[in-house]
Amino acid sequence: MIVTYDDDPFDLLANIIKNEENYKDLRDSLNNQVRYTLFFMNDNSEFHYPSYYAKHGEVGLHTVTHTTNYDTTYDRFKLELSKNLEYLTMNATISKSVVKGVRVPYLEYSTNYFDAVKNLGLKYDTSVDG
Repeated sequence: MIVTYDDDPFDLLANIIKNEENYKDLRDSLNNQVRYTLFFMNDNSEFHYPSYYAKHGEVGLHTVTHTTNYDTTYDRFKLELSKNLEYLTMNATISKSVVKGVRVPYLEYSTNYFDAVKNLGLKYDTSVDG
C-alpha cells in the first residue's frame, strides 16, 4: 500500500514526525509496509519538513505555482517542475537524486507533461487515474 499527499501537507507531516514510532512499522491487511510520499510545492517557510521527510519517506514534486492544467505546454510544465526541483534541492537541502516522482495539481495534465517528466529524469507520476 502506498499513501500519497500533496498540496504541502505540513500538518500531516508534523503529526508523523511527532508520532514517528506509530508510523514506522505501519502495515496493511496483507502485512505489507505502508509507504508514504509527500508532494511539495514551494512554501519557503516550511522547507525543513521536506529535508526531514526525505530521511524517512519519499518526497515528490507538485509544481511551483499550482496553476497547470490540461492546456499547459511542454515548456511550462518543464519550467514548473524544474523550478520546483531547484527550490527543493536548494532550500531543503535534498539531493536531486532523492526526488523521483511528481503529481500535477488537480490531476490535470496534457500529453506534453509526460515528455517534461521524462526529460527531467523523474521516474514516476501519480496523476494518472488507474
